[in-house]
Amino acid sequence: MKNLRLKDFRIFLFASSMVMMQSCVKDNYATPSAMELPLAAQYSNKPYQLGSSGDSITTRISINVASAAIPTTVNTATLGIEPEWLNWYNAQQTALATKAQQDYLAASALHRDNDSDFPYAWTPMELLPDSLYTVSSYNLSVPASERMAYADVVVKTGKFERGHNYVLPLTIKKSSLIISSWRHLPLWFVSSAFGGKYSKFQGTLVGGAYNEHYSDVLTLTTIDQHTVADTLTVGDFFNGYTEYHFNANGSVSVRAGSSSSSPDDFDAVVEESNSNAATGEFYVKFSIKWSGTSYTFTVNFNR
Repeated sequence: MKNLRLKDFRIFLFASSMVMMQSCVKDNYATPSAMELPLAAQYSNKPYQLGSSGDSITTRISINVASAAIPTTVNTATLGIEPEWLNWYNAQQTALATKAQQDYLAASALHRDNDSDFPYAWTPMELLPDSLYTVSSYNLSVPASERMAYADVVVKTGKFERGHNYVLPLTIKKSSLIISSWRHLPLWFVSSAFGGKYSKFQGTLVGGAYNEHYSDVLTLTTIDQHTVADTLTVGDFFNGYTEYHFNANGSVSVRAGSSSSSPDDFDAVVEESNSNAATGEFYVKFSIKWSGTSYTFTVNFNR
């Protein structure tokens, strides 16, 4: 009797597992198709940063039918702009930045809000004005037997005002299918307050056989919200690459090297610096070492 009961129990377990497997197969088969933005999935619905150099930039946006089988009918989706997402994101990031500042001050009695390491306040993102972009079509159709359709977004980056933190919060508004959670694609165009053209640049170089004063017109490329670069020279004198990072307390950090792929070749050390985000102007005195010789640059970036 004992062996018979054990055998019966094994049969029961086998039958139960078969039922569960059939249920899983049925559930997978019944998973509904959904419409999504692939880049939203790639960037987790967070801002997708694009450069803002040049007169314009064109970005291709795709929608995708996520389904177990290849679709046999036409599927549609309507894109749109969602300012509410922007308001939510700004509020979230402001709260995170404020907490980071509070945590920094609480971590040590020596910490001050004018330290170079004091966390940045959040710079609110702004809705990209209608006049600065076009979308080839907001209404997209995915043909039968296909999964994707596309729209081109053209942004007039050459007309950006310096220092704006523009975002175009694209989203899927409507669809013939269920709309996936990967529906938000905020296109982010960073334009640093310190990027762009300086028509009154002044520089001084002392070191080796040099004792030079010079002036020029320079354009700095935006790297991120708080960083710009001279991609062609070091201090507008030697060939190379110089990166200027603007700290929350107004000081400036410098990296200098032979190229953007080797930005620290020259061991840049800042001696003096200050910056003004309101005017986009700054001053830095920094030294580098090149082939065993030390050089000191004093540069004034004036508009």
